[in-house]
Amino acid sequence: MDANLRGFTLLELLVVMGIAAILSVVIVAVSFDQIKYASDTVAEQDISLYGRASESFATNHSGFYPASLADLFGENEISKQPSPPDGYSYTFTANPAGCTGGVSCVSIVITSPLKSARFISNPFYRYESATGKVCEVSNPGNACP
Repeated sequence: MDANLRGFTLLELLVVMGIAAILSVVIVAVSFDQIKYASDTVAEQDISLYGRASESFATNHSGFYPASLADLFGENEISKQPSPPDGYSYTFTANPAGCTGGVSCVSIVITSPLKSARFISNPFYRYESATGKVCEVSNPGNACP
């Protein structure tokens, strides 16, 4: 064997493999957050859709809002019910409590959690009919600024 031919040492190979492992962990973590961000975007769009449909419902019912999301489908404000992304849920609150949709509900609030690292300081998306705003909030009970 020629004495001038030399390969990599075990230590050099281990260092390169360690760097490759660290890079792959970072790439996987970023990819998972991108998936969460995409789901957050779907949730935001759904909440905005429900808000617009609720405003349309109120216009057709003398300014009174639906008592539940189901009222939006029964009145054909939305033709197909959007399903929340896996692990997400939409919370609908009509005011006053126990009101009848299209007759006595004067306002509504719809919220959804946001799970991407981009929304750590404001992990909820909220629509409120009283102001007509959609916003990110730190607590689902907080009003839009």
